[in-house]
Amino acid sequence: MPYESPFSAEQPVSQEQEPVKQYGTIELSDEEQERLDQASSGSFEPHPTLPNVEVQQMSVEELPTSIQEIIKNLGGKPTSYAAIRTKAGVPLHRHTNDGEVYFSGNGAIVTLLDEHRQEIGRVTLSENAFTATRINQWHSVTNQDEAESLFFGAKFSS
Repeated sequence: MPYESPFSAEQPVSQEQEPVKQYGTIELSDEEQERLDQASSGSFEPHPTLPNVEVQQMSVEELPTSIQEIIKNLGGKPTSYAAIRTKAGVPLHRHTNDGEVYFSGNGAIVTLLDEHRQEIGRVTLSENAFTATRINQWHSVTNQDEAESLFFGAKFSS
């Protein structure tokens, strides 16, 4: 039939890239881990808009290499970096101008939701765990238990 093309044993090679993961594990150098440990015991200030959340601003230049790579793969550029401590979690919210990568720490569970507020993932942050939220993606952080949780966050622009 003229509208059918013959079967070819040679199939075209797909050039599709693997989608960027929104959560997974990271590798930290000893030096990077030491910086995170130092920040964990440093002084924190109240978050400007979130009650029961404290932050310690850190230099974007000190952002771990693996987090820089995740942000780059998401098509972004780091804009801020902080240690985050909370006793009551971080309420459900979304960023309309930037994305954010949460990583490392202890006691925090990040819940990711799509733009329709349907859950798409839940990540328990630990020493080598990360999760990324994109612009307009809803997310929240809860504590594993009644103790405070501590983790790190890097915001990025697209």
